[in-house]
Amino acid sequence: MSDAPFSLEAEEKGFRAILGVQVVSAEPGRATLEVPVDARLLQGAGVVHGGVFTSMVDCVIADALRGLLRDGEVSATIDLNVGFLRPVAGGVLSAEATIIFRGGSIAIGAAEVRDEAGNMCAVGRATFKIGAARTRPPEPQGS
Repeated sequence: MSDAPFSLEAEEKGFRAILGVQVVSAEPGRATLEVPVDARLLQGAGVVHGGVFTSMVDCVIADALRGLLRDGEVSATIDLNVGFLRPVAGGVLSAEATIIFRGGSIAIGAAEVRDEAGNMCAVGRATFKIGAARTRPPEPQGS
């Protein structure tokens, strides 16, 4: 895990913004997000790249877990598995996640990604390491 404290603002302006991730709902243990598909997310055969599904699974499970973390705790993905079930060429993808186990230092979540018609396109499971947030000591000032 990084020494930097978690920043929701940085997360929303970073990688998630590149994918167009929009959080629909997030509550302790459950979350839903959407990604509108555009040409940038397609691979050479004209369908959504597998990395988009994988990122959605990781992001939505992280969102579901965030509400279960105690003050001062952070989490990081340590294992991620995604099964691709059907290709998608456009529309809006929706991902839903549930935390199925939350222990002292490990959490496991499961997610489904569906197309606009409600067809399941991918399923995934992720394991997260939970630990105390660390802070970096201040950088030494120049002399």
